[in-house]
Amino acid sequence: MVYKRKLRSLNQGELDVIWAMTSKQREQELLPIRVPIFKGLIGYRIMVIQDTKQQDLTHILSTQQIKAMVAIQGPDWADTDILRANGFKVQTSDWYNGFYRGVSKGFYDYLPKSILEPWAEMRRFRFNNLAY
Repeated sequence: MVYKRKLRSLNQGELDVIWAMTSKQREQELLPIRVPIFKGLIGYRIMVIQDTKQQDLTHILSTQQIKAMVAIQGPDWADTDILRANGFKVQTSDWYNGFYRGVSKGFYDYLPKSILEPWAEMRRFRFNNLAY
């Protein structure tokens, strides 16, 4: 469920609690419950990329080189604003399935994901030309 839908469901009483990354705005609008349910691992990022780029990207260690690449993220993801504020190129989309398709087809260079996330998603979306 995308964040906007979670928020709407919460406000309509369909949900009692939601899990979301924190931001100043979210903490002002909602009552935060500060429990690191993933022990901070959600903040560690890896890139979902085209497998043909894996060898090249293994040797990219410069932040400036990564900033020149285009990431795809959700428009309401907290890290979208963080990446942009730090000079990273980020395109956004509400269409979650399209993130993987866009990287697979080369529309975006990478999809930053938590180290906990891509394993099941990669199996679900089944793009054979993606790696992490």
